[in-house]
Amino acid sequence: MIQLLLGLTLFTSACTKVEFQQQELRLTHDVEADALDLNLSYRGLFAGNSGLDVACAWLQGMVDKQPRFIMVAWPFEFDLETIGDPWVLEHVDVERADLTVEDGPRMHLEQRLRLQSAQEGVARANAALSAEWVKYLGEADLELEVEEARTNFSWMDVRTLELIHARARQGGPWISLGKDALHVHFPCSQAVFHGALMHIADPTEMEEENRVLLKQAIGLLSGLSYKDEVLEFSFSFTQGRGLRFLTPEFSPDKEDPGALAREFSGK
Repeated sequence: MIQLLLGLTLFTSACTKVEFQQQELRLTHDVEADALDLNLSYRGLFAGNSGLDVACAWLQGMVDKQPRFIMVAWPFEFDLETIGDPWVLEHVDVERADLTVEDGPRMHLEQRLRLQSAQEGVARANAALSAEWVKYLGEADLELEVEEARTNFSWMDVRTLELIHARARQGGPWISLGKDALHVHFPCSQAVFHGALMHIADPTEMEEENRVLLKQAIGLLSGLSYKDEVLEFSFSFTQGRGLRFLTPEFSPDKEDPGALAREFSGK
């Protein structure tokens, strides 16, 4: 349910390949070129729970500029060749993949991806999300879905799922791309809207990492409205500097976090 809310049903795997101690993300919109640029800085790379061999192979693919990347952490781990959408593979270019190794050893990667024909890409994403929602909710018991969702979101209700299903049948949109901002459109009941606001105002049950990211997301908000049972919010591209997130730094819970760096550096 939660993965579907994020539109990730087809894009995630069950185990992590590569993890990192910290990441900086920056998304910019080149209006004239109709392109989105995603810059990712991975700091302190180490092997995920799939093992060292899998991590080495996956990282080598990143270094070889294969279309794969990670945003924040699993489940935002994408391998576009595995997804296999011809349009995506044709329009996403990996322009940079620079690996460095420091004493320790500690390894970092700077990656840059560009989505060409960004407006068409957003339209395709809206169509794909709508199709997934129609398929999923058309077969679902909404009462049971609400019970499941409430383990993470106590304020979820049947009315919101009905609104999501209706919007999906209309084809969305769920996201839109303006000149200066990225816009998100989410149908929900007034009760869910109020519950979400209260959760944001007092996120005591959130893990520290999620609270930090939430604070950054709020700082990037350029607009927020709720009308006709649709929540709409916008993230500003901030005068060309783009949307920027920096994840909290953490220490890996691994017996040998330097194993991946040694494998690549030969130390």
